[in-house]
Amino acid sequence: QHESTGSDRLSLGNKWEGVRVFARCYPQFTAGTPTYLSWSVDSAAMVMEFRIDPSVTQPTVIVTPMLHYPDGFHVSVSGNLKYRIDRGEGVVKVNPKAGTKAGELGKVAIARIG
Repeated sequence: QHESTGSDRLSLGNKWEGVRVFARCYPQFTAGTPTYLSWSVDSAAMVMEFRIDPSVTQPTVIVTPMLHYPDGFHVSVSGNLKYRIDRGEGVVKVNPKAGTKAGELGKVAIARIG
């Protein structure tokens, strides 16, 4: 689990409230077959599950718009996955751990801090 730091803070003010519905957390690329996706605009909680394809060399990429995470966010992944946060791109990159077999279920959850 990771807590992003204060350097992730972005103040957009109330004028961006209307954009909130459209700027959602979502998987931009999935290294496998998606099986479940849930997003709550009110809580900024995203959960995704997918069947892992370890032959795919690119990571699963999840876009994390800071509009929803002004105080940062937590990332949790299933035991067969590892992740890193790329603050420059505003994404979380997820890869299978060594030994993960094709078709195993992977789960990623992202939740707002605060």
